[in-house]
Amino acid sequence: LRDVYKRQLYGSGTGDISLIDPENNSVIKNHFYSVNGFPAGDVAISLSFVDDFLYLVVNNSGKVIKLNGTSFQEISSLSNLVSPRYILPIGPNKLYVSIFNSQSIKVIDTQSLSISQSIHTGRSIEKMQRIGNEVWCANWSEYNSGLTNNVVLVIDSETDLLIDSIIVGKEPN
Repeated sequence: LRDVYKRQLYGSGTGDISLIDPENNSVIKNHFYSVNGFPAGDVAISLSFVDDFLYLVVNNSGKVIKLNGTSFQEISSLSNLVSPRYILPIGPNKLYVSIFNSQSIKVIDTQSLSISQSIHTGRSIEKMQRIGNEVWCANWSEYNSGLTNNVVLVIDSETDLLIDSIIVGKEPN
């Protein structure tokens, strides 16, 4: 089975995960809701597996949900984030979460599902890509910084420090 997350309409609160079974050419809709008894929240935007767990970022609800990777049962959640966007596994106990409404990336401890630190970027970050021990971060918007949105930042994932800034075209993603 493959998973698909549904963003849904902003403000509707009905984001969910559905499963696709390509062998049987079928879809199990609203699987998160059927397992947990409530929708994931408002704008399910990013999903990532780490070991036996699944992490779902729900943007407008401001949370990251940790799920059992097999059953999709919610284990815990981290709330009170302001506009979390994308999640990137760094190791078995560490995730990066980009925050649209912030000039930092949040470092999440997967054991406690809490913020262990913030990496100051000076700009809002959207998508991230890991290449070896480096994480390349796309600056997507001028929102909340007033700086030109034409930079890719490079972070050392072992030290969680910003190590480079590369000027590129507008709104890299």
